[in-house]
Amino acid sequence: MVCNRSQSNLDVRLVERNSLEKTFFQTEPWTMVPQDRAGINALKNRLNKLLVDLTRENFRDVAADINQAIGGCHQRLQDLGPERSSKTEQRGYLLRIATSFQYLMSHALDAYYGRDAVFASHDELRLATVVKELQEDFSTTMRLEGHTREFGGSKNRERVGENYVVNQTEPGDDSDLENSPGQESRLLLTVDSERRSELRRTLSNLKKPTDKPHDNIDTWIRREYNRSKGFEIGTINPSLLPALYHEQMKYWRYYTMEHIDRVIEATHSFIFSLLRHVCPDTAIRDHFWARLIGPLLLSYDKAIAHAKLLLEIEELGNMRTLNHYFAVTLKKLRLSRMQKRLENSPSWHTQDDKKETLLRLNDVLNMHISNEDQAVEDLHDILQSYYKLARKQFVDAVSKGAVDYHLLTVSDGPLRVCSPQLVGMLSDKELDEIAGESAESAVERDHIMRRLKSLEAGQETFRT
Repeated sequence: MVCNRSQSNLDVRLVERNSLEKTFFQTEPWTMVPQDRAGINALKNRLNKLLVDLTRENFRDVAADINQAIGGCHQRLQDLGPERSSKTEQRGYLLRIATSFQYLMSHALDAYYGRDAVFASHDELRLATVVKELQEDFSTTMRLEGHTREFGGSKNRERVGENYVVNQTEPGDDSDLENSPGQESRLLLTVDSERRSELRRTLSNLKKPTDKPHDNIDTWIRREYNRSKGFEIGTINPSLLPALYHEQMKYWRYYTMEHIDRVIEATHSFIFSLLRHVCPDTAIRDHFWARLIGPLLLSYDKAIAHAKLLLEIEELGNMRTLNHYFAVTLKKLRLSRMQKRLENSPSWHTQDDKKETLLRLNDVLNMHISNEDQAVEDLHDILQSYYKLARKQFVDAVSKGAVDYHLLTVSDGPLRVCSPQLVGMLSDKELDEIAGESAESAVERDHIMRRLKSLEAGQETFRT
């Protein structure tokens, strides 16, 4: 209820009018009107409350839209990162990126993929698994393709069309039947062309050998033996066995450098993908990546140099081993040859429970071969025994030295380039070039801040 102006009060100011109304409702019988329903102020409060109630009732979607818009503003501000007008702010921003990178990198290297959701959707970030699969491929390839000729001679090779199928159960090779990794469970790793182009001058990119001979290894050894004869009596030219070994392992260089190239590509792709995850700002990421690429290529060169050193040791060094498995394998091969010769001799068995095979002594003594055949067999068995041991040791050395040490674990390796230490050494000029806020970002940030302020004011209105 309000008190309208009388004819005599039309020219009264608003303050005086409100005062007269207040006095009016303090006189009888108007004192009976409740105070929250008497006067223009009460009406104003009543209408304001009614308006708010109607707004809340009919414009709930507006509040939801405001909340969504506020969330979008905060997300965009997060993408832009904190303000980076000063060098302290710029260094702090890059330090947070480097710290996040090292945190996720350690989980990827230890295969702790459950520690962050990013590993569930990005296989290229599962670094430990990717590298392990590449190393298993390398080991299998070296076992099946690393040699120029199959050991075991013609009895160990079955021709199928134009190809040879190798009997992998040759004597002395029983421990070499590793299972190849299941193809259905392997991670599919792709390296984009831009990342590969960055490695163009680093990778070896050797051509795959196509001159693999098809002649029998025994025939080859016999030919080389006859071509290497000197004036020695009852012995073998000491330079022949190293020559045979170097010929037999000449494909190692291609397969080794191919393996190192693949691991470098995987590591390079991992580093860039992880940086893209921890630094969503494209401009900053591109400038930061340009600063990282130089040290990365230098660290890859160290791994390549180590692999080449291991190859030179095998290609130029002496045949040498202290491993007793060389003698064990050689003994197995020689006993296998003797057993095959004796299998066709007349024999009988003892009458006891053991049923052991018996042979005539003269039959055993008369089973001799020519000196040349004996030399060829000895060369083959020694070469096979040493090659098998050297190949396994070489694969382990490449895996542990060139890959694991130089590419994964060393303190100045590629995985440690994007680090807080590197950020701490950046000059003020480098900081500004990498993390300095562009004019476009500054304008966008100002626009977002003004819009956010307006949205938060509207949100507060709805709350009250």
